[in-house]
Amino acid sequence: MSKDFTHFDASGQAAMVDVSAKAATERTATARTRVAMRPETAAKRTSELIPLCHPLPISAVSLEFVVEEAAVEIAATVRTIGQTGVEMEALTAA
Repeated sequence: MSKDFTHFDASGQAAMVDVSAKAATERTATARTRVAMRPETAAKRTSELIPLCHPLPISAVSLEFVVEEAAVEIAATVRTIGQTGVEMEALTAA
C-alpha cells in the first residue's frame, strides 16, 4: 500500500490515523451544500456515521441557510481545539 494513504495500515486495512503526537491547536472547517428538502431529512452524528472518524469535542457549530424555491443551501462552520481537523464534522453538519 502506498505511504501516501494515511488511513490504511501496512496490510492495506483501513485504520484511524494516530494523532496523539500532534499538538492541540484551534482548527476550523467550513462546508457548503445545496439540499433539495424532503420531510424525512435529519441530522447525523459524524463519528457514528463515518467509519474511522475520531469523536471530537466540538467547541462551536454555526449554520447559515439560504432558502430557495426548491432547495436550501447550508453552510456549516465547526470549531474545536484538538489534534485533528473538523472537516468531516462540517460536511456532516451541512
